[in-house]
Amino acid sequence: MPADACPYRKPFPTGFDECPAFTPQTYVAFDLHYQPTSAVNSCSHLTIGELPGQLGAYYPRCGLGTRAQRVSWVRQVSADRLAGLRELSAEYRAWSRSRMGPLWELKGRMLAARHRGDLAEARQAGHALEAGLHELLRGAEEFVDARRARCETLGLLPEPLKELIRLATQDWAWRSTLTDGYQVPDELLERFAEPNRLFFTSTRTAIVPH
Repeated sequence: MPADACPYRKPFPTGFDECPAFTPQTYVAFDLHYQPTSAVNSCSHLTIGELPGQLGAYYPRCGLGTRAQRVSWVRQVSADRLAGLRELSAEYRAWSRSRMGPLWELKGRMLAARHRGDLAEARQAGHALEAGLHELLRGAEEFVDARRARCETLGLLPEPLKELIRLATQDWAWRSTLTDGYQVPDELLERFAEPNRLFFTSTRTAIVPH
């Protein structure tokens, strides 16, 4: 396997800690009927690599690179900061899990209606999704405000963090495909401390659990 292949068994079990750079991310997809599937534990660095010279041969690729590059990334972010960011992310995932379920259903309903050509149903589902997003993001701001001191200790100013959550969540809601993750804009990245920029751009994808 290539040197940047992820060597660990997947899906990652709860509490997985064998890789020092592991950054948990919950992955959900739609089935062929636009119904959300069960959540799977993944890593924000996990991407798809293609074996050279072998058409259609793929492998689990680490977006950070080789083992040495993963270790270097952890050193640059700092192990203590990374642990704090993981903990905060885990809390957000737990907080958002039940709130995101209805939004997944609405997005699936909207996409299914579009697929059928039922524009009236698609608009109705879209309006309901927009209203649900408004409530979710209002709660997300309260979530961040309640952890303001911890965020600032980690170098996460609350207002840019709220903006990151807002943009990434809206991107998820209105994007019709699930193949590409949200790309954090440069102008928003500049509002974070350098170690946190490295955290958010490890594979140029923000970690916003769905």
